[in-house]
Amino acid sequence: MRLSCFAQWTKFVQNAEVHRQGGALMLPPPLELRYRVTTEDLDWEKKAALQCIHKAYVGVDEPLSWQHTALRSWAQATWQKPVPQETLSSTLAELDSCLQLLEAKFLRDQAFLTGPQVSVADLMAIKELMLTESLFSAEAASAFRLNMPFIELDTNLPASRVPAGLQKRLCEVAATILGKPVEHMNVTVRPGLTMVLSGSTEPCTQLLISSVGVVDTAEKNRGHSASFFEFLTKELGLGQDRIIIRFYPMEPWQIGFNGTVVTFL
Repeated sequence: MRLSCFAQWTKFVQNAEVHRQGGALMLPPPLELRYRVTTEDLDWEKKAALQCIHKAYVGVDEPLSWQHTALRSWAQATWQKPVPQETLSSTLAELDSCLQLLEAKFLRDQAFLTGPQVSVADLMAIKELMLTESLFSAEAASAFRLNMPFIELDTNLPASRVPAGLQKRLCEVAATILGKPVEHMNVTVRPGLTMVLSGSTEPCTQLLISSVGVVDTAEKNRGHSASFFEFLTKELGLGQDRIIIRFYPMEPWQIGFNGTVVTFL
């Protein structure tokens, strides 16, 4: 009578110890199944597997089709490199709308998209969202590095002559002119300074604009300059000859943030 599987391999281990001490190594016989496998058994297993696959796909056609045409469509908008800020913003808004629709139409009060059990539709939705999350994470980091303009307005006008709320309006206008999100703008307004412009102490203003990537060419700054001059002359009541603007292009390593420099964010 053949030994059991466990007994066979126990004996093999003992023989291995004997071999280590110089004796002959006896291999155990091949393992054998203790029952016969017929073609009927294989057909039954194949049929059971197909039934499981069919059950997993029941009710998932509609959400799968919707994910392919909705979720994938806006994810593709982020596959180009680099993603323009306008595209990134509009795609994020569309993503939010799609997720709200996914919840309202398919998820509702259910635990999963097609009912109480997880389905292929749920797995595919997770895959699409994880793919897009990774794409947006990379793009968000890239966008962050290019979207931290610093706007500093110095003037010898007394605080009483500086219009109320100027810093807020300057922030919004600068974001529009530079094409950057308002939430990434940094604005400082310093009135009442002792200043001389072109050898004169008459009312004047100096605007310093520092940023990564957006103020790095003459063509860009010519357009920026015209827009900022229009805004400042109206707000401060000064002539263009009493306003000077300085553009300072920066590198990510020149900006410290969150305990490091922007290069590593």
